[in-house]
Amino acid sequence: MGSDIQRALLWILFGLSAFMLYDRWEVYNGRPSFFGAETQQVATTEAPKNEAALPSQSQTASLPAEAKTAVKAEPVQVETDLLKLSFDPEGAVIIGSELRKEKQTIPWTDTGLVGMILGNKAETPADVVLFTEQKGRTYLAQTGLIGGPYPTHKTQFKLVPGPLRMADGQNNLTVKFEGESGGVKVIKSFTFERGHYGIKVSHEVVNNTASEIKPSVYYQLTRDGEKPEGESTMVNAYTGAAVYTDKDKFQKVSFSDIADGDKDFQAKADNGWIAMIQHYFVSAWVPTQGVERENYTNTVGEKLYAVGSIQQMDTIAPNSSKTIEATLYSGPQDQTRLDAIAPGLSLVVDYGWLTFLA
Repeated sequence: MGSDIQRALLWILFGLSAFMLYDRWEVYNGRPSFFGAETQQVATTEAPKNEAALPSQSQTASLPAEAKTAVKAEPVQVETDLLKLSFDPEGAVIIGSELRKEKQTIPWTDTGLVGMILGNKAETPADVVLFTEQKGRTYLAQTGLIGGPYPTHKTQFKLVPGPLRMADGQNNLTVKFEGESGGVKVIKSFTFERGHYGIKVSHEVVNNTASEIKPSVYYQLTRDGEKPEGESTMVNAYTGAAVYTDKDKFQKVSFSDIADGDKDFQAKADNGWIAMIQHYFVSAWVPTQGVERENYTNTVGEKLYAVGSIQQMDTIAPNSSKTIEATLYSGPQDQTRLDAIAPGLSLVVDYGWLTFLA
């Protein structure tokens, strides 16, 4: 009798697991989940109130406090074959991103036989949104310089004239912003490639002062601590930060760990990346490999968290310039795409409680 019950339970578990894997496969191929909507991540209009202190390497410097400005310039809209992006001229910060090829999942009660029985009509699915500053949510990609009175993500930048839309047949698009502070000019360039979610981001630093300077560049992802709206209760997927280095490999850093000041990850390295993860999607900064950097996490406001990486630049002589580059990926957790961006980045793929089967 006991063995019959055990067999029955095993068959039930096997069937349920197979069904969940099938549902995951359906969503992966752009079809709706049986368990509810998987929606995008969005971002807060509530500005952080605290100053985000840097790690020990840069105790004398700090990231600028997040503060609302009296008058906000209109966002700059950029469009490629895969992305619709919004840039805030203040800091040349990405404050909005729509994934044109990724659609929000329609609730299962609105589709198929169930929808017919209930009399519901499925609406056309909207694009998935990651970076945003709407609906009381915050999710931003920020960069800037520290080590002096240099341009940061709170400095007013100007758009350099040029195309903002990737035309049909065009394979690359570069959008540039210029900002200046303390006699130092920064030219931020965002280069998009057709068919790729990875964005090449370069900082050309021009020293217009009479002295040598040695600034550091920070790459930061700031996000509220909420789960993606509409995430199914049947899926226990991780939402939070992560740090990867060759030495310690893939390390999750939960929002609660950040709030508690728990920094159980490798801070100093010359490789790896930092990321924000949510179900099916990820945003990651991949700085130049082989260059020393310091990874950090901070609470930058009420229920607002940041993960970032700081890289020091070489000394820049007066009236000269130097450039440093990084890659920003923000898109689906597609293992092939992620492996092409950086080693270990595909480890962000999370199957929830089905990880042991996947």
